[in-house]
Amino acid sequence: MDYLENYVVCTEEEASRYLRGCQNTSKFWRGFDDHDVQTLVQRMDFVRVKSGETIIHEDDPGHFVAVLLNGSCTIYAKKSIKVGTIHKGDIVGENSLFEGDRRTASVVSSSNSTVLALWKTRDIVDTYLNFPEIGLKVVRILACSGMSKLTQRCLLNSPKEELSHVRTCSVSRMSRYLNDAHQVNKGLGEGISDKELDFLAKRVTLLIYEEGSQIISEGMIANYVFFILEGSVVAKVGGA
Repeated sequence: MDYLENYVVCTEEEASRYLRGCQNTSKFWRGFDDHDVQTLVQRMDFVRVKSGETIIHEDDPGHFVAVLLNGSCTIYAKKSIKVGTIHKGDIVGENSLFEGDRRTASVVSSSNSTVLALWKTRDIVDTYLNFPEIGLKVVRILACSGMSKLTQRCLLNSPKEELSHVRTCSVSRMSRYLNDAHQVNKGLGEGISDKELDFLAKRVTLLIYEEGSQIISEGMIANYVFFILEGSVVAKVGGA
């Protein structure tokens, strides 16, 4: 692997165990049965690296996606500014894959027990073509992980007055909100299941506005899609 300098390759048995275990802790990497896991093990590189090993280099082309199966890593922007930490079950590198851009940050192992599943772009494509059911699961997972990060980025870059409307909300509470609102006029589409509502609940942000507050201004960049849970809104065109 030309993108890693010092690593130890995991055995197939270790790879299977780590990939199965990851599904119990990951927010996104889940939904694979034993057959799926064995198929993926044959198409991913499983490695163990020590603390200090750079896994992703800023400005490099995005040739692979990594799933952190054990340990932890630190994210650095502009070579030395620490901007975040990733933990067991997290996915990194998927946005570069979708956008076709170079890496926007470096990822460095911060544990001597870091284990990663590295998936080259060509192997992702091969899986999608030859095992479409598994491929669709993977595309959904990578897309959801990427969208979650983009949502967080939008919130971090939002004006303070916009952030003032954000409220902390548990997944179970958000799921109830979505279900209650959906029952009124099926705004989320016919046939949506409880499982799908829970899936949405993990990926949306609760915003609360007082009467008279402006939610969207004409000419604003569209960063969000809104679903009204309670109350009502008035739409005005041209300021009228």
